[in-house]
Amino acid sequence: MSWLQSLGIGKKQTIKGKDKQMTPAWFFEDEPVKLPNGHYGTVIAMVNKNTQVKVRDDETSQVLTFPTNKVMLLDSYEDIGSLTSGADTYTSIYGTNPHKKYTAKSFTPMCNHYMTEFKLKDDRSVYLTARSQYNRKDNEGVQATMACYLDRGWLDHSAFWFTGDAVRDEDLYDKSTVPTMYVDWRDMGTINIRELSQTVLWCLRRVEEGHNLSIGCYGAHGRTGTLLASLLVHEGSTAKDAIARVRKEYCNKAIETAGQEKLIEDYDEALENKRREDNGDNPTPTPSS
Repeated sequence: MSWLQSLGIGKKQTIKGKDKQMTPAWFFEDEPVKLPNGHYGTVIAMVNKNTQVKVRDDETSQVLTFPTNKVMLLDSYEDIGSLTSGADTYTSIYGTNPHKKYTAKSFTPMCNHYMTEFKLKDDRSVYLTARSQYNRKDNEGVQATMACYLDRGWLDHSAFWFTGDAVRDEDLYDKSTVPTMYVDWRDMGTINIRELSQTVLWCLRRVEEGHNLSIGCYGAHGRTGTLLASLLVHEGSTAKDAIARVRKEYCNKAIETAGQEKLIEDYDEALENKRREDNGDNPTPTPSS
């Protein structure tokens, strides 16, 4: 038996009713589910040798644990899109959205990305980090002085988070080890072009200031790769070239869905339209964001 089969991946799915009910052998972090109490919730993790799933009740904010066969997966990942065009192997994943396909590469053992350097223009760098590697003690190389994190799990590393315009009293809160901007970006999903543009500009400004900028999501592949490619697009690369370079020079598992690829393409088009406007040319229609 392969390790994928041991997780229940690749088994046939049973879908019943409006909620597309199934009894999955495996849930993934951040998946939307319906709980035995009738509430809706979000998956946190699989526990007890994958026989139970820990979830956050969206209505009460309680963290609860249920047997996997008592929790229903909901079909609410409409923003994810289909399999990335760069994939060469398709696999149907039991316990994930039945209408989406992922690559087998997405379920190979996780990479150990920790402050992995990637060169931008003018010999400037950003550093890519998976949340699973956050507490590594064996790295004596470059340390982050600023961070942009794209997964809600990073919030667990600090007791307090503030909106950009909030008052932060110096005498009440300790300064963080790594000042961070957090972006609420669902796993395997996308954000709109305006939010992406704001994130790109914030990151490039911190790099320009000389910070060692760490960018990370959960595995440092999908959302991290999408943002990284967008940095390259802002620097002048085409979307196609940016995606190819990220996969070649950083990780071949980067940018995980067609929706993420399209976001990079739309961002490229939006920047080109802005250049045309600045030059007095007629822009092409920009995708709605």
